[in-house]
Amino acid sequence: MAPLRALPSHRGSRRRVAWGLSATFLVAAITMALLTTVTPAHAATADFQCLGANGLGYSQGNTPTNLMAGKLTIPGFGVTTIGTGDIDFVGLNRGKDPTWQLWFNSLKWTEPLIASYAAGQRGSATYLNRAADIARDWVGTYPESTPGTLPGWNDQATSLRSETLACLAKYRSDAWLLAALDAHGRHLANARNYSGDWNHGLEQNIGLLAVSCLRDNAAWQQVAQDRAHRALVTTIDPQGVFNEQAPGYAPWTMTRWWTLDDVLLGCGLPSLPDLQARMAAMAEFLAAATQPDGKLVQIGDTYAESVRSDVASQFPHTLYASSLGTRGSPPAAARIVYSAGYVFSRSGWGLSRPFGSESLTTLRFGPRRYAHGHFDHGSLTMYARGQRQLVDAGHYGYAAGAYRSWLISPAAHNTLTVPGVPLRTYGVSTLTRSAVSAMGEFNEVSDDAGTSGGAYQGLVRTRGVYLLPNAAAMVVLDRTNASKLRWMYTTKARRKVQWWHLDPSFSVAYASRSRITAVSPAGNQITVLAVPFPGETLPAGTLRAVRGATSPYQGWVSTAQGSRTPAVAVGRTTTTSRMLTVVVPAARGTAVAGSMRPFGTGWVLDLAIGAARYAVKVSAGGSLSR
Repeated sequence: MAPLRALPSHRGSRRRVAWGLSATFLVAAITMALLTTVTPAHAATADFQCLGANGLGYSQGNTPTNLMAGKLTIPGFGVTTIGTGDIDFVGLNRGKDPTWQLWFNSLKWTEPLIASYAAGQRGSATYLNRAADIARDWVGTYPESTPGTLPGWNDQATSLRSETLACLAKYRSDAWLLAALDAHGRHLANARNYSGDWNHGLEQNIGLLAVSCLRDNAAWQQVAQDRAHRALVTTIDPQGVFNEQAPGYAPWTMTRWWTLDDVLLGCGLPSLPDLQARMAAMAEFLAAATQPDGKLVQIGDTYAESVRSDVASQFPHTLYASSLGTRGSPPAAARIVYSAGYVFSRSGWGLSRPFGSESLTTLRFGPRRYAHGHFDHGSLTMYARGQRQLVDAGHYGYAAGAYRSWLISPAAHNTLTVPGVPLRTYGVSTLTRSAVSAMGEFNEVSDDAGTSGGAYQGLVRTRGVYLLPNAAAMVVLDRTNASKLRWMYTTKARRKVQWWHLDPSFSVAYASRSRITAVSPAGNQITVLAVPFPGETLPAGTLRAVRGATSPYQGWVSTAQGSRTPAVAVGRTTTTSRMLTVVVPAARGTAVAGSMRPFGTGWVLDLAIGAARYAVKVSAGGSLSR
């Protein structure tokens, strides 16, 4: 599901909503707790409205006037004519993008009609009746079922729709509406329908709490409480990394945890212990994951966006990163390793140079792919010299197909691939070695899972990365070990391809078997240098540049929903068990050269970048140092 765009802040001291036994007061209280636009101080107020989601309200054109005219806007998908009479939910759902279907079936877009009535606007009784008619049409179209019939009973849509029905029930007590609330409560409480501990499960808990408090069902409340207590610990680790493997989902998830906490308090239930500490830690993770351009690095299903302001503004380090160092305060650490699978290394926080002139490199490792993660173990990204250099191919949306499959595959990331061998989707990787000094930083990642070996049917991939200060260059040593490879893949595993995805602003200026240099309008160049070990030669075609290919997909970058831009991808092919590659960001026209020579039991890489000279030691065991 796409992260939401316009939710209130939920942080600071909270004022509990006193709950009585009156059914009328119960309805009012749950609506206030769940659907109010709350100030950070959480002052209780009788002037409230439904909590919009994903910009489906006035900000996206879903005014009561437009809705009454039969015009619906789902953000990112334009205007759809739904008519002014009975709504053909089945027909309108047919063939639509999964994200469009999710928000359409959530009924969140009807909340401006309800909010208008709540505000006492002239003629708004007609609006309320229209909202009820739409909800009744949906209820008649999709009867209660387990497992749920898609797309109507999609887990996320059902959770959000439960909140909308609770909002409507503040002003309507129709038998069909109360029956629908009970149906949604039964559905959400059923363990067979629980989607697990991630943002979909979180939303299910919010919806179940809303319905259970409204219908005074203590058993449902307990189910939601128990799930929420467990999920807080399992989805967000003590370092603030949540389990969905996409930084772009963290801000949205934070707002929903705050919403769940508000509903708990509104129901007269205790707040979640450790919630604020986990939220603060997650905010630190977001600061670390923010590039020097103020946008989150695209890892997993993340769009090229900044942390939403209603989250960033509440945490000084996150605010500092997203505001390009103009507000808030800088974090202390420039290099942070998260045990869940991230290394963030930056040159600084804009204290000795302009914030936008800092560099940031990232390295991925960790548990198997989950939720919004990609098959990106060992992948690197780089921001330097005022722009993105190496990028993840990005996130396009959730429409199934060849492009989505490619985007989440290793070939869409800056990592080593084995095209002829099936990838194990349960592969893991670990950060095996690290060393940091004033001369540079070394990190090593391996996907060796023990007796089963690596993700490519047992072939173990080990990547060593040496980063020169200020991201002057990145030296990458990829090694493979076939001792655990399944025998039937022996021949197919010989060919390996290392991919480097460049920001779409770059175009190739020079290409040979050993070097590809691309330039950007910003006056930068990036060079991918294939350096042979002594005694080895590079065959023709070692390096190649691909841009905008579709069969198979390669050389694309997606930064927003539905956006797809051709971009240079550099592939290095080898049939050996090791290869050393250097990636150098520099000013346009800078000369770059490198060669290897023996040194003791290992080698030395002699690297020239303009007038600068570097010697990087490569040990026989794969460590890199200076």
